[in-house]
Amino acid sequence: MMKIVENALNANNGREVLPSDSLYRDVSQMLRSAKQSFEKGKSFAKSGKSAEASAQFVEALQTLEILRSLVPRNMAANKLRLEIQQFQDPAQFEINFANRVSQAKETAAQAAKDSSGGEKLLQAYSELSDLAEINPNYPGLKNTILEIEYSLGKKKRPLAPGVKKQAEQLAMEAQKLFQSGNYQEAFKKINKAISTDNENQSFKTLRTKISARLKTNVYTRDSNYADRYQEIVEFISSNRYEMAQEIISEMWKNPANRTDNLTKLKNRVERALGK
Repeated sequence: MMKIVENALNANNGREVLPSDSLYRDVSQMLRSAKQSFEKGKSFAKSGKSAEASAQFVEALQTLEILRSLVPRNMAANKLRLEIQQFQDPAQFEINFANRVSQAKETAAQAAKDSSGGEKLLQAYSELSDLAEINPNYPGLKNTILEIEYSLGKKKRPLAPGVKKQAEQLAMEAQKLFQSGNYQEAFKKINKAISTDNENQSFKTLRTKISARLKTNVYTRDSNYADRYQEIVEFISSNRYEMAQEIISEMWKNPANRTDNLTKLKNRVERALGK
């Protein structure tokens, strides 16, 4: 499958010839010549001159064969070839069309299972894409093309609703941690969210904010941490929970103070106060 993904980088190679390509001028001229021959052929056919029409169609197809040797996957050339065949014999074209779709689907299915089937998968993709240009509503064609695009890495398969919801929940937790000043844990949470849904830009934006805060805020525990901690213990021992909570709230503003021991005292005080 890795080979298939690598080949996806060349999936459009020759499909479109750009003005910057070395073959652009030659390809454009041959395409223009083939189209002119096709138009002449249609004009002769409508006038009842079947022999002259046939000659023009042959000329157009011959030009397209030369083009095929240069750019086998060129979309414009392949579409024009299909249009000529469809015009020449619509009934036979429908039969051939169905056969070609079926064959390309089978090729794609086999290639997707083969680690070295990247080239065949690309060929099937090009064939089906060309056929879709003629009849995009052919049953099952769009879905087959979409599945190949997932295999090639051209498109990312949508997340299952449950997975998407899980990622959103992780991001919400990261946001709360961030707002409370717990940047380290927030960073861990948002990274989990992104690993679950790498396409969500809001997750990445939040990670950037958290990362920036981590870089600019290096916290150290209060110098009087031990003394204040002991005060809390004494207040709890004498059931003066409000006083203990006041000190805890002040200390909690510094993330470095949020040790396991202080957290335990905080939970104990909150339970005692019914919170």
